[in-house]
Formats: sequence, C-alpha cells, structure tokens
Amino acid sequence: MKEGGFAGLHALAATRRTFIKTLAFAAVAAHGGSSVAFASYPDLPARLRFLTPMTHAIISAFAHRILPPGGAFPEGALSIDVVQYFDAVIAAEPYEIQQDIKRALILLEFGPYLQLKFRRFTRMAPAQKDAYLTTWEQSDTTLQRGIFSVFKKICCLGFFSSEKIFSHIGYDGPWT
Repeated sequence: MKEGGFAGLHALAATRRTFIKTLAFAAVAAHGGSSVAFASYPDLPARLRFLTPMTHAIISAFAHRILPPGGAFPEGALSIDVVQYFDAVIAAEPYEIQQDIKRALILLEFGPYLQLKFRRFTRMAPAQKDAYLTTWEQSDTTLQRGIFSVFKKICCLGFFSSEKIFSHIGYDGPWT
C-alpha cells in the first residue's frame, strides 16, 4: 500500500455543521418532509429578532422544563421572559452562530425521531420531555451535551438577571 493511502478518509470526515444538517434533514424527512412537519406552531407573542414561531416554541418548551414555576422560585422561565432574553442574545451573534443555533433547535425538536420516538419534542408529555432532555444532558455525544449546556446557560442567565428573581436569591440589584 502506498504511503498516505488513507488521505482520502480525511476528506470524508464530517464537520459539526454537516452532521447537524444531516440529522436535521433526516428528522424532517422522517416527519414527512413537507410544511406539515412544521405546522401548528403558535404565533410569536412578541416582536423578536431571531426566533421564528417554530424555534420560539422549541426554546419555550426547553426553558419551561429547565426552569419550571414553583419550588424555590414561584416564577418560571416563561413568566420571566427567558425566551425573549434567549432571542436577544442569539440575535446579537454573527450569522454563522445564528444558523448553528437554529440547526441545534431543529435537532432538539426532531431528535426523538432519530430515537424512533415519533413525536416532536414540543409535542411530548412533560415526563417524556424531562427524560428526553436527560438523555441530551448525559449524552456520550459532545454535540448533544454542548447544545444542552449552551441552551441551559443562556436560559439561566436570562432567568437570574430578572428583577423578579432578585429578592428570592438575596440580591438587591445592580448599583446605580
């Protein structure tokens, strides 16, 4: 065998973006590949710069499961407008990052199809969403853990930067 015979394998290596695109395409194809796959997302509640009705529904469902109302905090992610914070953070990012986030949201939404669970993330029951998110949080795949971590960190930053939460954590607010 010639030296360097495996050089062609390097050309076949998938990049992170190619991997996300392929999985997103496979999920959409499994769901029917038409506009029906994206149907029935509610209209946007506010004027947002990055999120679409679909991606808004996905990050809302994620944030609600990560930061639900009750327990230590009476307010949850949705009453704090964490999703609007998420939108503002991502809208300030370069176009390439925005596209990666959009693909990651689609992967989160249609990922259950890749596990042969034929229901979108936003259509799952609360217990199913929690179990699904746990698989992402504890995944052997760096990509899934990374997506989960980024989404969780942005949502938590939005949650704890709200004045509604300050009194619950003993914070008097920023100095003026």
